Amino acid sequence: MVLIASDSCSTLVTLDGDDKQYFTKASYVEQRCSSSKSLLSSSDVLSIPLYLSGSESVEEYLRLCPEIMDSRDKLHAKDPVIFDKNTTERILYVGQGEVAHALPHHCDYLVSDKATTCHILALRSEFHGNLPFTSLTHIDDTVYESCLRSIVREHLTHHNYEWSNQFDVSPSRVKFQLDIVGGFADADNLSSQITNWILRVFATIAREYQNRIEFTLRTCAVSSLNDNGYRCPVTRGLAIHLRSGNVYSAKVDNIVAGPAIELRAARVWSVREALSVIHTPSSGSFIRIQPFSYTSTPDYKRLLYLSDEVLLQVTSTSPDVEEEGFCDDVRSTARFVLEVPCYKVFGPHLNKSLHFKRVGTSNNWIRSH
Repeated sequence: MVLIASDSCSTLVTLDGDDKQYFTKASYVEQRCSSSKSLLSSSDVLSIPLYLSGSESVEEYLRLCPEIMDSRDKLHAKDPVIFDKNTTERILYVGQGEVAHALPHHCDYLVSDKATTCHILALRSEFHGNLPFTSLTHIDDTVYESCLRSIVREHLTHHNYEWSNQFDVSPSRVKFQLDIVGGFADADNLSSQITNWILRVFATIAREYQNRIEFTLRTCAVSSLNDNGYRCPVTRGLAIHLRSGNVYSAKVDNIVAGPAIELRAARVWSVREALSVIHTPSSGSFIRIQPFSYTSTPDYKRLLYLSDEVLLQVTSTSPDVEEEGFCDDVRSTARFVLEVPCYKVFGPHLNKSLHFKRVGTSNNWIRSH
């Protein structure tokens, strides 16, 4: 499904707050790409407008799109790809609240996991034979619109595409592929809020730059579309292969999710106004951990001694569906925050980034000074 305002007005998904929410039930055609994965594109046939009242969500619209449901079903039908100590491919792990940009020679896969109400978004672009550019982010809130716009700008910069005037007419558009997973039918509706927000942001960008870029929503296993029927997510992780663009359900062992797992997890507990960019094409084989402030409090020490049941209730947005190991990860992060003040990591003025270099072609990392 293409998120773009075409002449037929058949392909734009808008989710503006107080405005009426019109979605279109377009006719779709399936196109085949070089990787034999289907891309979903709209036809030029004028579609029938479908009105959704404020009580309904975008998931109800997505259920009417056969190709979206088919791609969802194919993703759910396969067991997650496991990345662990035996993995020979180079992965770059993206944690909650992070984003990474990479080219095929930087790594084989961008991957994230452990999402419950969070959403994992992969964005891949191609233009005029340039190397495909891929980004992946793990989104836990609806406050990052400027960050999503920055991600799109990174792609346009890579393709040397002029971004200055959205009203210019270009002879060709940069083609973007979106794959989104995450969320479930949670009782507090947190998942749906993130789903609606993500698609609204990309629909808005598509509308603003309709003559210059095109978004194709290929995979969208989100919120109630990612629920197993018992208020539990089916897919919690996403991996994208940088050369082919193929995406897979994924699960990552902590042993290959480094470096600095506890430090990066501590950022989730800090005050955040933006997604943390850990890798760009200029990073090469390095991951950069940008400075941030975190503070040790007596509450963190108490976390160490809570039962798993209580710990889940006070630290998770979805305590009933967290995976095994969640409580161990929380205690590990709390212990790190208690034992390592942020000034010892980022310097007394909190202005010193950390850099970690990949060891050869492995998934091991060492600190680089």
